[in-house]
Amino acid sequence: MRGFYRNKYTTPDGSEARFGASTQFEPADCRRAFP
Repeated sequence: MRGFYRNKYTTPDGSEARFGASTQFEPADCRRAFP
């Protein structure tokens, strides 16, 4: 698993959708994505 991921989730009461972002990189791969 490697890359930049977008996550979608809803608030606990279900009234709003929200987005988050996460990354999983080895140092060399990160340099390719974020030069």
